[in-house]
Amino acid sequence: MALAKKITADSVRHLSMNTQFIASDEDGDIQPTRVLNVSTEESYDLYENRFVYHLIQRLVTFIDKRTDVIFWSTGDETRNTLKMESKVDDAYEEIEYKIEMKIKNRQSYMENDSDNMQVFMRIDRVRRLVMALRNSSFCSMMAGCSMVRSPIQRTNLMMKDPNYRTCYKLWQFLESYDEVGYSIEERDAVLEFDEEYLIQMYTNLITNYTVFKSLLEGDMRDLTELAAEQREVVKPKFIKQIQEEIVDDYNIPDVEIRKVFVEEVTQAQLEAEAKLEEETALRQKVEEERDDALRQLENERWQMQMQLFEIQQTAQEQID
Repeated sequence: MALAKKITADSVRHLSMNTQFIASDEDGDIQPTRVLNVSTEESYDLYENRFVYHLIQRLVTFIDKRTDVIFWSTGDETRNTLKMESKVDDAYEEIEYKIEMKIKNRQSYMENDSDNMQVFMRIDRVRRLVMALRNSSFCSMMAGCSMVRSPIQRTNLMMKDPNYRTCYKLWQFLESYDEVGYSIEERDAVLEFDEEYLIQMYTNLITNYTVFKSLLEGDMRDLTELAAEQREVVKPKFIKQIQEEIVDDYNIPDVEIRKVFVEEVTQAQLEAEAKLEEETALRQKVEEERDDALRQLENERWQMQMQLFEIQQTAQEQID
């Protein structure tokens, strides 16, 4: 009774229906031992509110990702490619000349902003509206609530209220939209060179040929030739017979597959071992040649010391 703050009609009705909560004292006065106290508490942790809160969070992420990509990816880009191939063949030599050059020009950020200002203003307006929703008192109050994930529960309020129904459609749109938000238009054009430009290109070809030819034949500088790479002799192989066979059963037994794998692995292992043995023998040969050279150098050095000692003794005897 001490906790009851306000007695309402619901309290009297509940007391009349529960007579066990009524007692009388020694004087015969009737006093209730318990009374119904109705109190209301406001709670915003509803499913619909949590749905709207996480919809705003997803909308912010959706717009931020595409805004960054669009702001950094828009702008015109021009790529010029030059390819030239020429072949000259006479009785003495065959000359092949190939050149390829690519020049890529990007549009500056200032030019990009001026050309797409209307689009950027629309994107910025949408982003400011969404950020205003995110920084609202509703989102601050709903921060830390439990996560809402798909599929969304279609409650009565969600389906009958037009605003909640629009939010539900927006959620479905964000779930189904997987595009980046912009498209790239590409256009190729072939440029035709005039005769003067072609003459300059052919002159450049002749100049490069003359420089390279003089380097190979008439250059007197000391050019150290790199070690020539020796490759194995390639023997042509001819297919002698092509045998076709129609097979009805396409299921190959595992035993046959394992057999093929074992043969391939064994062959690869044998080739690796043979290559290792060849490298080991070559290394031993090089070490033996190095040791022989060192011993020969030591012998020659010892002989030179003996000759020098004899020359010194002969000179000393002549002086005496």
